[in-house]
Amino acid sequence: MNLKIISNFLFWSMVINIALFSLSAFLIIFMRGFIARIHGKMFGVDKKSLDSILYGTMAVYKILIIFFNVVPYFVLKFLI
Repeated sequence: MNLKIISNFLFWSMVINIALFSLSAFLIIFMRGFIARIHGKMFGVDKKSLDSILYGTMAVYKILIIFFNVVPYFVLKFLI
């Protein structure tokens, strides 16, 4: 594969992942009660535990986006 193709793939992967992260953050901020009710019924999770779980999940997702999309993209951009 060409480095330009890989760089282009990483760019669009980064864009999609950041869009999903932003959408998830938006939904968590503005639909917290709805999300808490659904997860409470489905998994028996209380609101305080759910906040910790969602915060931790979003933190891990952000780290994975940076590690697997952003850093390789900028490394390839500087190489090309």
